[in-house]
Amino acid sequence: TEDVIREILRRGEQQLADGTWTSAQQEFRKVTEVLPDHLAANRGMGLALEGEVKGRVRKGPIPEGSPVQGTFETLGRAYDLGATDDVLVRRLASLYSTFGRNREGGQLLERASSSRKDWHERIGLLKTAISVYYHSHYRDGEDNKADCVRCHRQARKLVPADLDPRLRLN
Repeated sequence: TEDVIREILRRGEQQLADGTWTSAQQEFRKVTEVLPDHLAANRGMGLALEGEVKGRVRKGPIPEGSPVQGTFETLGRAYDLGATDDVLVRRLASLYSTFGRNREGGQLLERASSSRKDWHERIGLLKTAISVYYHSHYRDGEDNKADCVRCHRQARKLVPADLDPRLRLN
């Protein structure tokens, strides 16, 4: 059974790399139907759904309905199961921004930052969160100034005090 699952996941990952979203979904669904909490299968399924939604968005606006909501749910489930890699986090945050759910995207980036050990990675995610909050303020009129300030303060605390002052400022 483990060999079969590994082979299905390998095929699904290949489909993801090729950008054949429907085929990738079919592969990952084979695993999630049997093992609903399988981390790699949920991650792959979420990324395949996200790829399909992004492809539709490029052709024109689509309403936030069942395929979009299913994508949010699947990617969120994968994140909750432990798929906290940069690819998944950034794609989910981008999806939030695409559909005007900027605060949720920023909050996801903040949560992901707090789970990282390396301060460089943490600051990178916090800077992205600041960008999401900042742009949503100007694009959508959301009042995210407090969120920007909070992220900025968190990032400043992460920089080592003994770092060269020029690097510290950057």
